[in-house]
Amino acid sequence: MANSSNSKIWMMFGLLLVLQASVPQAEARAFFVFGDSLVDSGNNNYLATTARADAPPYGIDYPSGRPTGRFSNGLNIPDIISQKIGQPQSPLPYLSPELTGQRLLVGANFASAGIGILNDTGIQFKIQLPKMVLEEGASSKRKVIKIAEQKPSLKNLSLSALVVDDDPIIRKIHSVILKSQGFKVAVAENGKEAVDLFRVGGNFHIVFIDSDMSIMNGIKATKELRAMGVTCKIVGVTSRDFESDKQAFMEAGLDFHCAKPLTVAKILPLMENLKKN
Repeated sequence: MANSSNSKIWMMFGLLLVLQASVPQAEARAFFVFGDSLVDSGNNNYLATTARADAPPYGIDYPSGRPTGRFSNGLNIPDIISQKIGQPQSPLPYLSPELTGQRLLVGANFASAGIGILNDTGIQFKIQLPKMVLEEGASSKRKVIKIAEQKPSLKNLSLSALVVDDDPIIRKIHSVILKSQGFKVAVAENGKEAVDLFRVGGNFHIVFIDSDMSIMNGIKATKELRAMGVTCKIVGVTSRDFESDKQAFMEAGLDFHCAKPLTVAKILPLMENLKKN
């Protein structure tokens, strides 16, 4: 009887081995990445941060030869793992506008450089709390704490901005960066929409406008706004770096000109200028 039971057990074990050998191994269906700059594949391109890898020499050995937001000269760790597990491409950054539909089903990269795993690298993202000091003569048993007087923050100025650009990704990026600095933001898809907003009573402290747009470009829109008596600051934000283009744009009535994309470093001096005025 015992021999019969042992035989059945060995037969079942053998059958399991045969089935396991005959059934193909399932491939990895999704790959999710969490971490900092070691594995960031471009999330910081869409954040208001100075921790960026969107300019050379980053990406010089990447297949496209261009910077992608990876803190590497070429492929990074998630790229290599994706290749090893048979995925056609590395997970897209979570903030990428391309991460929709079927692409969401194969994973996403949530990593962000300078996220604060270490205090030294994350300090720029920390909320700076008001400094607290002890009152003179405070008892060791009951410490009286007061909040030290703070210098007014530029974020408390209640500024409003209009972003004018025909590229939805640029509108989104610039809106996010401006909102991170305390701006109330409205958007327009072209110069005509911007002009129409002012015609119906729109009022903004500052306008960020692209030059090359369909329907009405930035130069014509700026001229019309100035002709209407609009006196707010108008900043040309363009991807073209030709001096002649800059000059034509400035002559249309700009106050300032800067290259795309907007960054916190570019916005802060403008906020200081608005504060003075």
